[in-house]
Amino acid sequence: MTAMDAIEPMVANLERQHALYADLDRLLEEQRDALLRRDVVALEAINERQSALVESLATLERERQSLLGALSAPVRHLSDLIALSGDSPVRERVKALCEAFPRLVESVARLTRLNRVLAADANASVTHLLELLGIGESTDYSPRTRQVARRGPCLRLDVTA
Repeated sequence: MTAMDAIEPMVANLERQHALYADLDRLLEEQRDALLRRDVVALEAINERQSALVESLATLERERQSLLGALSAPVRHLSDLIALSGDSPVRERVKALCEAFPRLVESVARLTRLNRVLAADANASVTHLLELLGIGESTDYSPRTRQVARRGPCLRLDVTA
């Protein structure tokens, strides 16, 4: 296998990863909007789609890791592939990835951090409301999506009388 033969599958893999990251970026924007609307139904659907995307990305990353050994020189950054591609037609595709991929990954990271804050805020808000209503974790009102350890009997004293 020549160096060019090894580069083509690597670039194709990176292009597929880029497409999935673009899908994830759009999905994270949907998730942000659903978090702002506190739309639980939409969030559940988004989380399922997000899980499938992350699994696909993990598969492609494992494939990419296995392709690294076939390259003629170590590749630590996307820009290293430019040098390996020489004057081949793949070179322009690699340049395009070098320009687009870092911005896309940064956008995914930024949206992930923002959504984490929004989710924590929503959780704190709901927890506070439940506390105000006198409904704590010792009740059966916990979300069905998360198992909560059953606690023993809960004694509540009414000291307002």
